[in-house]
Amino acid sequence: MRAALDRIYDAAGYLAAFFVFAIFAVMIGGTALRELGLRSGGSDDIVAWFCAAAAFLAMAHTFRRGDFVRVMLGLERLGPVARRRMELLCLLVMVAFTGVSMPDSRPYVQIRPLMAPISVGRPRSRSCSIDERWEAVAGTRRP
Repeated sequence: MRAALDRIYDAAGYLAAFFVFAIFAVMIGGTALRELGLRSGGSDDIVAWFCAAAAFLAMAHTFRRGDFVRVMLGLERLGPVARRRMELLCLLVMVAFTGVSMPDSRPYVQIRPLMAPISVGRPRSRSCSIDERWEAVAGTRRP
């Protein structure tokens, strides 16, 4: 059973690598099409789905070993006590950055439902200006 799971995790890793390359190919293809004056509608949506696929498939492959590659490269060189302290420091830094960014993110989260979708290849529907939308959420004029 373990061998079968290892093969599935390895396949997930290869699929993740494929999706990373596919992101590159779709983005370059979309750019080339736009430079040629052709529509490349939907490429942003495809890239978004490919990013999600690459992230989740890579996680399955990486978690099999019980680590996250970039962080573990540095942490595995430390001793047990230093490693534990560094892991706690990383956790505290993450909590601090999250706490600092949350108040600044709130207005963007509130304004998003009022905005019409604007994407490559889609017609723009504009019900009101961005300043009018900002006023609706923040109650003040944007500088």
